[in-house]
Amino acid sequence: TRGVDPTTLPDGLRGKSFDDETAALIKQELMGQVKAYFGSAQGSTNALKEKLSQQECDRFLDLIGECQAEGTLGKVSAGDIYRLASSNLSLLALQDRAAAEITFGEHGVRHLVGHNIMVCEKLSDQMQAQGVPVSAKDRLILHQAMLVHDMGYAVDNCRGDMAKNGIKTQDSGHPLLAGRYLRERLQNDGD
Repeated sequence: TRGVDPTTLPDGLRGKSFDDETAALIKQELMGQVKAYFGSAQGSTNALKEKLSQQECDRFLDLIGECQAEGTLGKVSAGDIYRLASSNLSLLALQDRAAAEITFGEHGVRHLVGHNIMVCEKLSDQMQAQGVPVSAKDRLILHQAMLVHDMGYAVDNCRGDMAKNGIKTQDSGHPLLAGRYLRERLQNDGD
């Protein structure tokens, strides 16, 4: 956890709705978490991963604000948005750590944010340039999908099997585990 608790809500967000003011508070709070995960001796000291992680946190929150502005997301609790963004950052750190522990190619921050999410954004831009409507909500969904799609690689049994038998043994199983993770989160009313 590197001292980060994504479930503890900062006092300045209690009882407030998500808006520009609370978005700024959330970004500030997440900046400290990014430092703990990717800019400290307790975590990683990789400047690129720190930069990409901070960019993703900021963009994710900006997209939520854009969803509200376009009317695809109504009034939402600042606490709920904080918990989601903080949890996403924890998942990113977990996947990055798993990628570093088991040699199975880059499936951490550089892959998830520096490639997959960047490609999603570029494709969305190209579609819009061709007259295809792409909403902020569409982009937000793409971000969330890319953040969780490789979660299966971070699961202990996959990591152990890959260490023993190599990547080929988990290529077909990791997306199923990622899907199960997401399904269970969606079914949990408290999440």
